[in-house]
Amino acid sequence: MTLHYIANLKMVFQKIYDALTPGGQFLFSIEHPICTATLQTLNGMQNKPNYAIEDPRKQDWFVKDVIKYHRKVSTIVKEVLEAGFILMNLQEPTPDARLLEQRPDFEKHIQHPPILILDTLKPIN
Repeated sequence: MTLHYIANLKMVFQKIYDALTPGGQFLFSIEHPICTATLQTLNGMQNKPNYAIEDPRKQDWFVKDVIKYHRKVSTIVKEVLEAGFILMNLQEPTPDARLLEQRPDFEKHIQHPPILILDTLKPIN
């Protein structure tokens, strides 16, 4: 859950790919783009949810004006594939009924999944 803070995500994917041995797995989570789409732009304008424009956004998160980089799901997947990985699975987890009984405040995550999880593999050949 740190990759949404990185400006050059494509470079990070490439470095991880290069460091893995063939058959190595890269399983990661990132803040879901549906969440970063609603953050404030760097010039201070409050966005209506703006999914299509990929740019840095800011949010108060423990400290003021933390920068997060909004990307579409398709961009994240494209950059993973361009690094050479095989995409094995992609998940957008949402709370189930049992969790909602314990944490009704998580109901908002049914409409807006907070996390995107990708499971990738470096090919053997």
